[in-house]
Amino acid sequence: MKLSEIETEIESLRKQLVDAYLLSGSINTNEVLEKSRLLDHWLNRYEQSMNKK
Repeated sequence: MKLSEIETEIESLRKQLVDAYLLSGSINTNEVLEKSRLLDHWLNRYEQSMNKK
């Protein structure tokens, strides 16, 4: 996967996370927690890709 694709995924998940939080009004909903986990996963992939360069 290209670095630009990872960056796009991260940006998309950031927006989804904020939207889920704003809709629910709480950080502890399943959707918000799931988006947060996904964002962590993609940030780790991004970091690993940067370390390979």
